[in-house]
Amino acid sequence: MFPWLKDQWQELLKIYNGNFAPQAILIYGKDGLGKKEIANELAKYYLCFNKSNQGYCDQCPSCQNFTNNTHGDFIVINSPNDSQIGIDEIREMIDAMSLSSKLQHGRVVIIENAELLTLSAANSLLKILEEPSSDLLFILTADSLLKIIPTILSRCVKFKVNDPDFSHASAWMRGKITDKSLDLKHYFLLNNYSPVDTVRFINANQHLLVSRLVGALGEFVQDNSRTVAIIELLQEISDTSPYNKGNADPKTKSKTKKIIFKIVYPWLYYIVLDLYRYKVTNSFKDNYFLKSTTVLAPFNHIPPYKLHEALSQLVELAQANQVVATSYIDLHIINWLNHLISK
Repeated sequence: MFPWLKDQWQELLKIYNGNFAPQAILIYGKDGLGKKEIANELAKYYLCFNKSNQGYCDQCPSCQNFTNNTHGDFIVINSPNDSQIGIDEIREMIDAMSLSSKLQHGRVVIIENAELLTLSAANSLLKILEEPSSDLLFILTADSLLKIIPTILSRCVKFKVNDPDFSHASAWMRGKITDKSLDLKHYFLLNNYSPVDTVRFINANQHLLVSRLVGALGEFVQDNSRTVAIIELLQEISDTSPYNKGNADPKTKSKTKKIIFKIVYPWLYYIVLDLYRYKVTNSFKDNYFLKSTTVLAPFNHIPPYKLHEALSQLVELAQANQVVATSYIDLHIINWLNHLISK
Protein backbone atom coordinates (compact mmCIF):
# COMPACT_ATOMS: atom_id res chain seq x y z
CA MET A 1 0.00 0.00 0.00
CA PHE A 2 1.21 3.50 -0.77
CA PRO A 3 2.69 5.11 2.37
CA TRP A 4 0.37 8.13 2.23
CA LEU A 5 -2.68 5.85 2.41
CA LYS A 6 -1.78 4.11 5.67
CA ASP A 7 -3.57 6.55 8.00
CA GLN A 8 -6.71 6.51 5.89
CA TRP A 9 -6.56 2.72 5.68
CA GLN A 10 -6.75 2.65 9.47
CA GLU A 11 -9.83 4.90 9.33
CA LEU A 12 -11.43 2.54 6.84
CA LEU A 13 -10.63 -0.45 9.04
CA LYS A 14 -12.45 1.21 11.95
CA ILE A 15 -15.58 1.49 9.81
CA TYR A 16 -15.48 -2.21 8.90
CA ASN A 17 -14.53 -3.38 12.38
CA GLY A 18 -17.80 -2.02 13.74
CA ASN A 19 -21.12 -3.76 14.18
CA PHE A 20 -22.81 -1.88 11.34
CA ALA A 21 -20.33 -2.13 8.48
CA PRO A 22 -21.83 -0.64 5.30
CA GLN A 23 -22.57 -2.94 2.39
CA ALA A 24 -21.89 -0.21 -0.18
CA ILE A 25 -19.07 2.30 0.03
CA LEU A 26 -17.99 4.96 -2.46
CA ILE A 27 -14.27 5.76 -2.27
CA TYR A 28 -13.63 9.06 -4.01
CA GLY A 29 -10.81 11.54 -4.51
CA LYS A 30 -8.59 12.94 -7.19
CA ASP A 31 -7.04 10.66 -9.77
CA GLY A 32 -3.57 9.35 -8.94
CA LEU A 33 -3.99 9.09 -5.15
CA GLY A 34 -4.48 5.32 -4.92
CA LYS A 35 -8.25 4.77 -4.80
CA LYS A 36 -7.90 1.50 -6.71
CA GLU A 37 -5.27 0.25 -4.26
CA ILE A 38 -7.28 1.06 -1.14
CA ALA A 39 -10.42 -0.47 -2.70
CA ASN A 40 -8.53 -3.71 -3.32
CA GLU A 41 -7.16 -3.71 0.23
CA LEU A 42 -10.71 -3.38 1.58
CA ALA A 43 -11.95 -6.19 -0.67
CA LYS A 44 -9.17 -8.51 0.49
CA TYR A 45 -9.86 -7.61 4.12
CA TYR A 46 -13.62 -8.20 3.79
CA LEU A 47 -13.08 -11.65 2.26
CA CYS A 48 -10.35 -12.75 4.71
CA PHE A 49 -11.16 -15.73 6.97
CA ASN A 50 -9.00 -14.50 9.85
CA LYS A 51 -9.17 -10.71 9.68
CA SER A 52 -8.40 -8.65 12.76
CA ASN A 53 -8.46 -5.01 13.77
CA GLN A 54 -5.08 -4.68 12.07
CA GLY A 55 -6.21 -6.00 8.68
CA TYR A 56 -6.30 -9.25 6.68
CA CYS A 57 -4.17 -12.27 7.60
CA ASP A 58 -2.61 -12.79 4.13
CA GLN A 59 -2.39 -16.52 4.88
CA CYS A 60 -5.88 -18.00 4.60
CA PRO A 61 -7.26 -19.57 1.37
CA SER A 62 -9.21 -16.41 0.60
CA CYS A 63 -6.16 -14.14 0.92
CA GLN A 64 -4.06 -16.53 -1.15
CA ASN A 65 -6.69 -16.71 -3.89
CA PHE A 66 -7.03 -12.93 -3.84
CA THR A 67 -3.27 -12.45 -4.20
CA ASN A 68 -3.18 -14.94 -7.08
CA ASN A 69 -6.17 -13.27 -8.84
CA THR A 70 -8.16 -16.52 -8.62
CA HIS A 71 -10.80 -15.54 -6.07
CA GLY A 72 -14.21 -16.82 -7.17
CA ASP A 73 -16.18 -14.37 -5.01
CA PHE A 74 -14.55 -11.19 -6.27
CA ILE A 75 -15.47 -9.18 -9.37
CA VAL A 76 -13.98 -5.95 -10.72
CA ILE A 77 -15.86 -3.83 -13.25
CA ASN A 78 -13.76 -1.14 -14.90
CA SER A 79 -13.31 0.82 -18.09
CA PRO A 80 -9.61 1.10 -19.00
CA ASN A 81 -10.09 3.63 -21.80
CA ASP A 82 -12.68 5.83 -20.09
CA SER A 83 -15.54 4.41 -22.16
CA GLN A 84 -18.89 4.14 -20.45
CA ILE A 85 -19.86 1.19 -18.28
CA GLY A 86 -23.03 -0.25 -19.78
CA ILE A 87 -26.01 -2.13 -18.44
CA ASP A 88 -24.81 -5.49 -19.84
CA GLU A 89 -21.77 -5.45 -17.57
CA ILE A 90 -23.96 -4.73 -14.54
CA ARG A 91 -26.41 -7.48 -15.49
CA GLU A 92 -23.57 -10.00 -15.87
CA MET A 93 -22.31 -9.03 -12.43
CA ILE A 94 -25.78 -9.39 -10.91
CA ASP A 95 -26.17 -12.86 -12.45
CA ALA A 96 -22.76 -13.92 -11.10
CA MET A 97 -23.50 -12.57 -7.65
CA SER A 98 -26.90 -14.28 -7.53
CA LEU A 99 -25.04 -17.56 -7.05
CA SER A 100 -23.95 -18.61 -3.60
CA SER A 101 -20.48 -17.73 -2.34
CA LYS A 102 -17.87 -20.25 -3.50
CA LEU A 103 -15.82 -19.99 -0.31
CA GLN A 104 -18.89 -19.35 1.86
CA HIS A 105 -17.24 -16.25 3.31
CA GLY A 106 -18.64 -13.17 1.59
CA ARG A 107 -18.50 -11.66 -1.88
CA VAL A 108 -17.17 -8.33 -3.16
CA VAL A 109 -17.80 -6.25 -6.27
CA ILE A 110 -15.56 -3.29 -7.10
CA ILE A 111 -16.83 -0.80 -9.68
CA GLU A 112 -13.99 1.52 -10.68
CA ASN A 113 -14.78 5.00 -12.01
CA ALA A 114 -18.45 4.74 -11.17
CA GLU A 115 -19.05 8.12 -12.80
CA LEU A 116 -18.75 6.24 -16.13
CA LEU A 117 -21.91 4.21 -15.48
CA THR A 118 -24.60 4.91 -18.05
CA LEU A 119 -27.96 5.94 -16.62
CA SER A 120 -29.45 2.52 -17.39
CA ALA A 121 -26.46 0.77 -15.80
CA ALA A 122 -26.71 3.00 -12.72
CA ASN A 123 -30.41 2.27 -12.37
CA SER A 124 -29.77 -1.47 -12.70
CA LEU A 125 -27.08 -1.26 -10.03
CA LEU A 126 -29.43 0.72 -7.82
CA LYS A 127 -31.87 -2.16 -7.64
CA ILE A 128 -29.33 -4.50 -6.05
CA LEU A 129 -27.98 -1.72 -3.80
CA GLU A 130 -31.47 -1.19 -2.41
CA GLU A 131 -31.77 -4.84 -1.33
CA PRO A 132 -28.24 -6.27 -1.12
CA SER A 133 -27.45 -9.76 0.11
CA SER A 134 -26.08 -9.75 3.66
CA ASP A 135 -22.69 -11.15 2.57
CA LEU A 136 -22.20 -8.90 -0.46
CA LEU A 137 -20.04 -5.75 -0.37
CA PHE A 138 -20.04 -3.13 -3.13
CA ILE A 139 -17.00 -0.86 -3.40
CA LEU A 140 -17.34 1.99 -5.88
CA THR A 141 -14.57 4.44 -6.77
CA ALA A 142 -14.86 7.84 -8.42
CA ASP A 143 -12.73 10.91 -9.04
CA SER A 144 -15.65 13.18 -8.18
CA LEU A 145 -19.16 12.90 -6.77
CA LEU A 146 -20.58 15.41 -9.26
CA LYS A 147 -21.39 12.85 -11.96
CA ILE A 148 -22.79 10.12 -9.70
CA ILE A 149 -26.58 10.05 -9.69
CA PRO A 150 -28.09 11.07 -6.32
CA THR A 151 -29.88 7.74 -5.78
CA ILE A 152 -26.55 5.85 -5.99
CA LEU A 153 -24.92 8.36 -3.64
CA SER A 154 -27.71 7.93 -1.11
CA ARG A 155 -27.11 4.16 -0.94
CA CYS A 156 -23.36 4.43 -0.31
CA VAL A 157 -21.21 5.52 2.59
CA LYS A 158 -18.82 8.13 1.20
CA PHE A 159 -15.12 7.83 1.99
CA LYS A 160 -12.78 10.50 0.65
CA VAL A 161 -9.13 9.80 -0.13
CA ASN A 162 -7.50 13.09 0.84
CA ASP A 163 -4.53 14.79 -0.77
CA PRO A 164 -1.36 13.44 0.86
CA ASP A 165 1.17 15.59 2.67
CA PHE A 166 4.39 15.98 0.75
CA SER A 167 6.26 14.55 3.74
CA HIS A 168 4.30 11.28 3.46
CA ALA A 169 5.00 10.89 -0.25
CA SER A 170 8.45 12.38 -0.89
CA ALA A 171 10.55 9.30 -0.07
CA TRP A 172 8.35 7.05 -2.21
CA MET A 173 8.51 9.47 -5.16
CA ARG A 174 12.28 9.93 -4.95
CA GLY A 175 12.73 6.17 -5.02
CA LYS A 176 10.80 5.97 -8.29
CA ILE A 177 12.74 8.58 -10.31
CA THR A 178 16.26 8.55 -11.74
CA ASP A 179 17.19 12.21 -11.22
CA LYS A 180 17.46 12.47 -7.43
CA SER A 181 18.41 16.18 -7.55
CA LEU A 182 14.99 17.44 -8.68
CA ASP A 183 12.92 19.67 -6.40
CA LEU A 184 10.00 17.27 -6.09
CA LYS A 185 7.76 19.56 -4.05
CA HIS A 186 7.19 21.90 -6.96
CA TYR A 187 6.34 19.11 -9.37
CA PHE A 188 4.13 17.53 -6.69
CA LEU A 189 2.07 20.75 -6.61
CA LEU A 190 2.02 20.93 -10.38
CA ASN A 191 0.54 17.44 -10.48
CA ASN A 192 -2.31 18.31 -8.15
CA TYR A 193 -0.81 16.60 -5.06
CA SER A 194 -0.72 13.21 -6.76
CA PRO A 195 2.50 11.27 -5.99
CA VAL A 196 1.73 8.72 -8.71
CA ASP A 197 1.24 11.39 -11.37
CA THR A 198 4.31 13.28 -10.17
CA VAL A 199 6.49 10.23 -10.79
CA ARG A 200 4.90 9.62 -14.18
CA PHE A 201 5.32 13.31 -15.00
CA ILE A 202 9.06 13.30 -14.23
CA ASN A 203 9.79 9.94 -15.83
CA ALA A 204 8.07 11.16 -19.01
CA ASN A 205 10.41 14.21 -18.93
CA GLN A 206 7.48 16.61 -18.76
CA HIS A 207 9.33 18.71 -16.20
CA LEU A 208 11.58 19.83 -19.07
CA LEU A 209 8.57 21.55 -20.68
CA VAL A 210 8.13 23.99 -17.79
CA SER A 211 10.97 26.28 -18.92
CA ARG A 212 9.66 26.12 -22.49
CA LEU A 213 6.24 27.30 -21.36
CA VAL A 214 7.74 30.15 -19.30
CA GLY A 215 9.77 31.17 -22.35
CA ALA A 216 6.73 31.07 -24.63
CA LEU A 217 4.73 33.20 -22.21
CA GLY A 218 7.61 35.67 -21.99
CA GLU A 219 7.74 35.96 -25.79
CA PHE A 220 3.98 36.49 -25.91
CA VAL A 221 3.95 39.41 -23.44
CA GLN A 222 6.63 41.05 -25.62
CA ASP A 223 4.71 40.35 -28.82
CA ASN A 224 1.00 39.57 -28.42
CA SER A 225 0.78 38.01 -31.88
CA ARG A 226 2.69 34.96 -30.62
CA THR A 227 -0.23 32.94 -29.26
CA VAL A 228 0.25 29.97 -31.59
CA ALA A 229 3.44 28.84 -29.84
CA ILE A 230 1.69 28.84 -26.45
CA ILE A 231 -1.36 26.96 -27.71
CA GLU A 232 0.81 24.34 -29.45
CA LEU A 233 2.92 23.89 -26.32
CA LEU A 234 -0.18 23.50 -24.13
CA GLN A 235 -1.43 20.91 -26.61
CA GLU A 236 1.90 19.07 -26.36
CA ILE A 237 1.75 19.18 -22.57
CA SER A 238 -1.79 17.77 -22.63
CA ASP A 239 -0.98 15.15 -25.26
CA THR A 240 2.13 13.78 -23.57
CA SER A 241 0.97 14.07 -19.97
CA PRO A 242 0.75 10.80 -18.00
CA TYR A 243 -2.32 12.40 -16.40
CA ASN A 244 -4.02 12.11 -19.80
CA LYS A 245 -5.85 8.78 -19.53
CA GLY A 246 -5.86 8.54 -23.30
CA ASN A 247 -2.16 7.76 -23.08
CA ALA A 248 -2.72 4.52 -21.18
CA ASP A 249 -2.85 2.50 -24.39
CA PRO A 250 -0.68 3.80 -27.28
CA LYS A 251 -2.88 1.91 -29.76
CA THR A 252 -5.95 3.93 -28.80
CA LYS A 253 -4.19 7.26 -28.21
CA SER A 254 -5.73 10.08 -30.22
CA LYS A 255 -3.49 11.69 -32.82
CA THR A 256 -5.49 14.91 -32.66
CA LYS A 257 -3.82 17.19 -30.17
CA LYS A 258 -6.05 19.25 -27.93
CA ILE A 259 -5.68 21.20 -24.73
CA ILE A 260 -6.96 19.36 -21.65
CA PHE A 261 -7.58 22.20 -19.26
CA LYS A 262 -7.38 20.24 -16.01
CA ILE A 263 -3.84 19.24 -17.03
CA VAL A 264 -2.51 22.65 -18.10
CA TYR A 265 -4.35 24.69 -15.45
CA PRO A 266 -1.82 24.16 -12.63
CA TRP A 267 1.07 24.93 -15.02
CA LEU A 268 -0.39 28.33 -15.86
CA TYR A 269 -1.54 28.99 -12.31
CA TYR A 270 1.80 28.38 -10.58
CA ILE A 271 3.79 30.33 -13.18
CA VAL A 272 1.55 33.38 -12.74
CA LEU A 273 1.59 32.88 -8.97
CA ASP A 274 5.40 33.03 -9.08
CA LEU A 275 5.21 36.31 -10.99
CA TYR A 276 2.74 37.74 -8.51
CA ARG A 277 4.74 36.68 -5.46
CA TYR A 278 7.90 38.23 -6.76
CA LYS A 279 6.11 41.47 -7.63
CA VAL A 280 4.69 41.69 -4.09
CA THR A 281 7.66 40.44 -2.04
CA ASN A 282 10.63 41.12 -4.34
CA SER A 283 11.89 37.68 -3.32
CA PHE A 284 12.22 34.26 -4.98
CA LYS A 285 12.02 32.44 -1.64
CA ASP A 286 8.58 30.87 -2.08
CA ASN A 287 8.54 30.63 -5.87
CA TYR A 288 7.94 27.34 -7.61
CA PHE A 289 9.53 27.76 -11.04
CA LEU A 290 10.63 31.35 -11.62
CA LYS A 291 13.81 31.92 -9.65
CA SER A 292 15.89 34.47 -11.53
CA THR A 293 15.50 38.07 -12.66
CA THR A 294 16.49 36.99 -16.17
CA VAL A 295 13.49 34.71 -16.45
CA LEU A 296 11.22 37.38 -14.98
CA ALA A 297 12.47 40.22 -17.19
CA PRO A 298 9.85 39.88 -19.98
CA PHE A 299 7.06 40.23 -17.40
CA ASN A 300 8.39 43.32 -15.60
CA HIS A 301 5.79 45.70 -17.04
CA ILE A 302 2.77 43.66 -15.85
CA PRO A 303 1.41 45.22 -12.62
CA PRO A 304 0.55 43.03 -9.60
CA TYR A 305 -3.19 43.68 -9.86
CA LYS A 306 -3.20 42.24 -13.40
CA LEU A 307 -1.49 39.09 -12.17
CA HIS A 308 -3.98 38.79 -9.31
CA GLU A 309 -6.86 39.14 -11.78
CA ALA A 310 -5.28 36.49 -14.01
CA LEU A 311 -5.09 34.04 -11.09
CA SER A 312 -8.75 34.64 -10.22
CA GLN A 313 -9.81 34.15 -13.84
CA LEU A 314 -7.92 30.85 -14.03
CA VAL A 315 -9.66 29.61 -10.88
CA GLU A 316 -13.09 30.57 -12.30
CA LEU A 317 -12.33 28.82 -15.57
CA ALA A 318 -11.16 25.71 -13.72
CA GLN A 319 -14.34 25.62 -11.62
CA ALA A 320 -16.55 25.98 -14.69
CA ASN A 321 -14.57 23.30 -16.53
CA GLN A 322 -14.94 20.85 -13.62
CA VAL A 323 -18.72 20.89 -13.91
CA VAL A 324 -18.97 20.95 -17.70
CA ALA A 325 -15.89 20.63 -19.92
CA THR A 326 -15.47 24.07 -21.44
CA SER A 327 -15.76 24.14 -25.23
CA TYR A 328 -13.26 26.09 -27.31
CA ILE A 329 -10.72 26.07 -24.48
CA ASP A 330 -8.08 27.41 -26.88
CA LEU A 331 -10.10 30.61 -27.31
CA HIS A 332 -10.66 30.92 -23.56
CA ILE A 333 -6.91 30.72 -22.97
CA ILE A 334 -6.17 33.24 -25.73
CA ASN A 335 -8.71 35.64 -24.20
CA TRP A 336 -7.08 35.09 -20.80
CA LEU A 337 -3.64 35.83 -22.25
CA ASN A 338 -4.83 39.02 -23.94
CA HIS A 339 -6.47 40.22 -20.73
CA LEU A 340 -3.20 39.59 -18.88
CA ILE A 341 -1.32 42.07 -21.06
CA SER A 342 -4.13 44.58 -21.62
CA LYS A 343 -3.72 48.07 -20.21
